[in-house]
Amino acid sequence: MHDQLLDATPWAPLIYKIHYPGDLTDIVQKVRAEHVMTQPNIGVMAGGGKTSVLNQGKAPHGWQEMKPILSWFTPHMKEIWKQWELQSDIELNIFKSWTNITKSSGYVEEHDHGGCHFAVSMYLEKPEGSGDIQFRNMNLPLNANTPKDGKANGINDYFTEVKAVTGDALIFPGWLPHRVPANPTDKERIVFSFNVHGVSPGSPIIIGDKG
Repeated sequence: MHDQLLDATPWAPLIYKIHYPGDLTDIVQKVRAEHVMTQPNIGVMAGGGKTSVLNQGKAPHGWQEMKPILSWFTPHMKEIWKQWELQSDIELNIFKSWTNITKSSGYVEEHDHGGCHFAVSMYLEKPEGSGDIQFRNMNLPLNANTPKDGKANGINDYFTEVKAVTGDALIFPGWLPHRVPANPTDKERIVFSFNVHGVSPGSPIIIGDKG
């Protein structure tokens, strides 16, 4: 017996964070070039934020520049899949990807990633003070009667913030609602997002184009 407080939670984590050690300069330049003609406020983007989500013909997960990132990411995703005790003899695929750019009060409204198994948000450029992603607190209805300290965006608030820096990738189940607050700076917050599906011969039809 150890006189030590241990975490005995039997379930896998809900949200993972890993940091890409490579250079992102060329990718950021390409993303900016792709967004020159992009219209603001499409889908869940607001406040002038831009997204390439409608341009799946040139989805970023198919770019040559993204290959090092995806090669680095794949073993991490396989480990998460294993921790969740999901079907092992299955192929993991990206069916949809896009980039978002926000600055000068641009933000992302609350949403989820529908039927995908895992969603990924990777910060290609994350200026200091540009705002962090917030996840809807799925535990809140279970502890509604407990006395809370009222910390904004803390673990007892309706939305809980997860800090990140340039190069960080957040991986979470596609059903988890999230939002990104307004970027109050004049520097661009640039995110690469994609959806991961585990596909087997018995999988239902998935809407979207396989990259």
